[in-house]
Amino acid sequence: MDINLNAYFKRINYSGPAIADIEVLKQLHYLHPLSIPFENISPWLGLPLPLQLDQLQEKLVMMQRGGYCYEQNLLFKAVLTALGFKVTGLIARVRWNIGAEIVTPRSHMLLLVETGGETYLCDVGFGGLTLTTPLKLQYDLIQQTPHETFRIVKQNELVSLEVLIKDYWKAVYVLALDAQFEADYEVANWFMSTYPDSAFKKTLIIARPTSTGRLSLTNTELTDRKKDGTIHKQTLTSVTELLTAVKTKFSIELPNDIDLGNRLPFVS
Repeated sequence: MDINLNAYFKRINYSGPAIADIEVLKQLHYLHPLSIPFENISPWLGLPLPLQLDQLQEKLVMMQRGGYCYEQNLLFKAVLTALGFKVTGLIARVRWNIGAEIVTPRSHMLLLVETGGETYLCDVGFGGLTLTTPLKLQYDLIQQTPHETFRIVKQNELVSLEVLIKDYWKAVYVLALDAQFEADYEVANWFMSTYPDSAFKKTLIIARPTSTGRLSLTNTELTDRKKDGTIHKQTLTSVTELLTAVKTKFSIELPNDIDLGNRLPFVS
């Protein structure tokens, strides 16, 4: 099945040209995560998580749902490829808030995109730190995005993405630049969505950037982080509050047969 570009453009509120250049890439990379939230509702509830393009379009575009990295970046890869960009799938070891002594699996999908003689890292599916612009693949270059400041650092044969948090650089993930294929993502997706100790099995996570900052929901804690550093937290105390937040804050339309409330320890 081919990607339905018109439906995708409508979903992310994009009205520009359908061509492969850096300005289009920047606009799509900004609008996609603002409109299609990161969420792990399906693996958290133990529901199937297919990665075929027709099912990704049905869920993320037609049903007004979100998804996690494989879903988001496979959809984005299909869009960019259809527009004429050269796109390579990559996979990374997550380092965010993980001790240096811990070896993590290669579990996070992102993209390498070439256009105009330049190469960029693109990633529309990293939860509360999802990029909102492509990053030029240039080592040690400090790059400001509409939200945070990032840099890409060379570590021997690997590449590390780092973010500036309160004057300190923190590793987000580390990766090699070798191409990955759909079969690789099928294996990683199955593991991350079914392994009992996977964070996506244990914790409800929903997040999206906004024009003023970032919104996130971790189980029952709703957080609104503004670009000026202001943080507002709210603990949701009922299923009604939860469903209202999911719909109004993240614009997720859930079908009637998905029950989010029965696994969360609400405290009134």
